[in-house]
Amino acid sequence: MQNILMFLFGIVVVMLFLPIIQGIADMVQACSQWFISTINVKITSNNIAIENLKDSTTKENTQVIGFQTSDEYETYDEDDEDCDNKSKNKNKNKIGF
Repeated sequence: MQNILMFLFGIVVVMLFLPIIQGIADMVQACSQWFISTINVKITSNNIAIENLKDSTTKENTQVIGFQTSDEYETYDEDDEDCDNKSKNKNKNKIGF
């Protein structure tokens, strides 16, 4: 008889105290998430301030994704064609292996 009473008492205790313990655990978890979110807000605001400083100090003229090119255009000499013709003539005169 005593075993049955202890069993019933255990069931009642679990039914009453388990939701209370779970509620306390949820409140602790919510407080920790709030603490983490305040840290993330500070980090995000600092990152925005850093990006604003970068944008105001450096201006880059990029024309291709991933590459930075200059605004100056390079000109090629007309002698390049002569060099190509000379190398072709050397290949034509070459006999053997």
